[in-house]
Amino acid sequence: MDGFLDIFWSVCAAVGTLYILWVAIQLLSGLWGGIFAYILVPLGLGGGLVDLRVYGPWAAVTGASEGIGRGYALELARRGLNVVLMSRSREKLEKVAREIRETHGRDALIVPVDFTRGPAVYETLRETLHQLDIGLLVNNVGLSHKYAQYFLELDMQRARDIIELNCQAMVHMTHLLLPRMVDRGRGAIINISSYSSAHPQPLLGLYSSTKKLVNFFSEALSEEYSRRGILVQTVIPHFVSTEMTKIRRNIFVPTGADYSKSAVGTIGIQGTTYGCLPHAIVCSLTNLTPKFIITRLAFAVLSYARSRYLRLASKK
Repeated sequence: MDGFLDIFWSVCAAVGTLYILWVAIQLLSGLWGGIFAYILVPLGLGGGLVDLRVYGPWAAVTGASEGIGRGYALELARRGLNVVLMSRSREKLEKVAREIRETHGRDALIVPVDFTRGPAVYETLRETLHQLDIGLLVNNVGLSHKYAQYFLELDMQRARDIIELNCQAMVHMTHLLLPRMVDRGRGAIINISSYSSAHPQPLLGLYSSTKKLVNFFSEALSEEYSRRGILVQTVIPHFVSTEMTKIRRNIFVPTGADYSKSAVGTIGIQGTTYGCLPHAIVCSLTNLTPKFIITRLAFAVLSYARSRYLRLASKK
């Protein structure tokens, strides 16, 4: 019996040692990746930032009127690209276009479009976009739940819009622009996901599920087309202070502009990126936590957010 216990405890010690070693490797790998992408590369070390003009003179950004999309459009212009701006609000797009022209001296084309209208939208877009040499596409347009809510409380029209904006728009825009990129032998497709895709998010279940699709689609597309000169990057932001999230800025919650500037710097450097160093730290540590704990914790946090939202809404 004593011999069996000795073997049992030896196996446990070996498994524990291997697990600790695995955790250490994950942490060190994430740390080095973060230092390289977010510190060394911007300083011009390790090859420096990629010249995005190698993909072509034009970039196209969906959901470009505010938040991360606006930040990407401005940063891409600062990096030397002309930008096609797509979103619903013509007025907001005109402000972004004016800033691009006046601040960065690049051209900007505004294309007001409501992606919730479905397939008919893309035939109209085809006529406009195929006139330009678009080498970089940012699939950013998206929609979340109005607030943290149980699935049966989710309005089905909003559910359809979430799927249309988060998934269908990405698929259609990629299908629209990818063929010409392949013909030219160059191009980059940047798909904006969310860290909510890493673990199930009770009370935001549909949103987190659509973002999981973004991850899988991007990784598969990268494997299919990387040998033909096409870069496909998955961007996985944690919390960002935008109009959609309404979260206050702090050291771990950058603004859309700050986040986008950092994330654009990872194009051609990381195939999958958290976009900025604070997010890389938070997400890497969270990834070491068992999924069931994160899911329970997410449910508790979102339940509190739900209660707070409903309490404030009842006072209006």
